[in-house]
Amino acid sequence: MLQEDGAATYAAMFAAIGKATDHINIESYIIEDDAIGQRFADLLLEQQGCGVQVNLIYDSFGGINTPQAFYDRLKDGGIAVLEFNPINPLAGNVPWQINNRDHRKLLVIDGHTAFLGGINISSVYSSGSVVRRPQKKLAGQPADWRDTDLQIEGPVVSELQKLFMATWEKQRGKPLAEKNYFPDLQPQGKDIVRAIGSTPDDSYSLIYLTLISAIGNAER
Repeated sequence: MLQEDGAATYAAMFAAIGKATDHINIESYIIEDDAIGQRFADLLLEQQGCGVQVNLIYDSFGGINTPQAFYDRLKDGGIAVLEFNPINPLAGNVPWQINNRDHRKLLVIDGHTAFLGGINISSVYSSGSVVRRPQKKLAGQPADWRDTDLQIEGPVVSELQKLFMATWEKQRGKPLAEKNYFPDLQPQGKDIVRAIGSTPDDSYSLIYLTLISAIGNAER
């Protein structure tokens, strides 16, 4: 399902988070301490308190403006929080590279529903994309961002789950709580969907090679 903007994406995410019964895995480049970030935090803490395990990865540089108190609140509530490649070279558990960044935006609910795309967790994405007359921005008022997400169900969700787990392991996060991360998944619809992941330290870009292969094999 195509979620055409931040407003639609957040509404769908909040609904899915509220229905989680086993676990929630969330990975985001930016998690702001604003109205949207606090709404996510409140929902995630509520679910963690109900026995749903929440595991969260955020990028150290992407979250540089988010107070540590925001993440401490999540940790104090039982949520497993992992900082991707800490800017402080003494704080990480892996070889330090300043440009090794995690721009992935991924949310997996109970191993059967996934959200992915370009939308970070920030109020700048929360405006809708309905066509309207341009409104003059006030001085100093931040601009709205327009981006897109996908909501996916079916066997490919297990591949997206593997990407999250691989990042957690590669960053040497603490062992995840035992949950049903890979439930049996039945096909949904007739579309063939493939998940292609990448990391900044890959020796080559699998996504780039796949795109070149697809272009080279185009027939129509």
